[in-house]
Amino acid sequence: DARYALERMARELADLAAATDISAMASHSVSFTLDGEERTFHKSGTDLLRDSNVLATDVSSFSLTYYKADGALATSPAEVRRIAIEIAITRNGLTASLRTEVFPRALRDGYVSWEQQ
Repeated sequence: DARYALERMARELADLAAATDISAMASHSVSFTLDGEERTFHKSGTDLLRDSNVLATDVSSFSLTYYKADGALATSPAEVRRIAIEIAITRNGLTASLRTEVFPRALRDGYVSWEQQ
């Protein structure tokens, strides 16, 4: 469940056409427009949802962190160049944690790679 949810979120966020397509961003949710449709990823209870559809169950933690091109934390959608997604699922006393970072294709302008710093 965790891998599927993480891959689904990463794929959709990678396809953002512009920073202005992000309509709301928080540490526990993100709303955006993709292909003319408003979408939201968020945690409700122990479920991780894409709109009202369950992506994963038994979610013990879920967080999103938004970064500017220089690696500093972004505070508005216009600043976002990278999004870190973390999810943990706990079942039968065992926890699986996954993390990835998404670089939306259309938002890569101004990104400074570690090699350039």
